[in-house]
Amino acid sequence: MEWKEKHLMNKEKEATVILNKNLGFMGRTITQSKVSYEQKHPDNIVVFNANIFAEGFVPNKLWYGDIDITIDSTKLILSAKEIGTTLYVLKERDGRFNNTFQPDYKQLAVWNTNL
Repeated sequence: MEWKEKHLMNKEKEATVILNKNLGFMGRTITQSKVSYEQKHPDNIVVFNANIFAEGFVPNKLWYGDIDITIDSTKLILSAKEIGTTLYVLKERDGRFNNTFQPDYKQLAVWNTNL
């Protein structure tokens, strides 16, 4: 494995560690019932099964799980600063499976840390 590939893999692992530390482990759920959560938090911006993409990473997708942007925005901004790049929150379908290398993640983002 070339140095550049190894460096990118380490960079991705470090970013994932930061996101896991700040948001919780990949695949986290914030509720058992999406409907009841939305009813209890009607003004919050919630993305169930969200995908977090980042500039400068290949693949761009670094983390997935439930995000309540209203509650988690500070953690997302802190993570972006620690990682050193803008983070983009995408809906489940926009960032899963065939879309992991999605070139339009910036346009598809529900929210991003580049405020």
